[in-house]
Amino acid sequence: MKIKFSTILPLVCISVIVLTTGCKQDVIYPIIPSIKFKDYSIQKSVLGKDSALKLTISYTDGDGDLGLKQEDINPPFDSGSIYYYNMYVYYYELIGNKWSQVTINDFSNDTIRFKYRIPYLTPNADNKAIKGDIEYTITNLIPGKALQ
Repeated sequence: MKIKFSTILPLVCISVIVLTTGCKQDVIYPIIPSIKFKDYSIQKSVLGKDSALKLTISYTDGDGDLGLKQEDINPPFDSGSIYYYNMYVYYYELIGNKWSQVTINDFSNDTIRFKYRIPYLTPNADNKAIKGDIEYTITNLIPGKALQ
């Protein structure tokens, strides 16, 4: 049986196209997580007052071990530990030309901070690399303070 080159060439071309486009390349990120501020927006109430702050952070992680599971509540992640929360947002105000942390009241050195738990983000896949954004909305703002 004699096979013509003109018959084989289209089959070879189609096979090469299918093999090269059908396989998805694994994305590679460093295994040390990168977490960065991305954006914020101020939300107004129906009366036009500042009512919430939406904060967006971006992340990449090569091994996907970012975040805590809901069942991560045993030491060192128990509720009394500093590790229970894995994201802290500190409140600063611009006073003159200097950013300063704000205290809860004039009688305390406790600063205003918002605590969150970044959820467990590891995918159920062979490639655990992750990239994305997390948005948090802070609604319990300081009464009478305008956000800038």
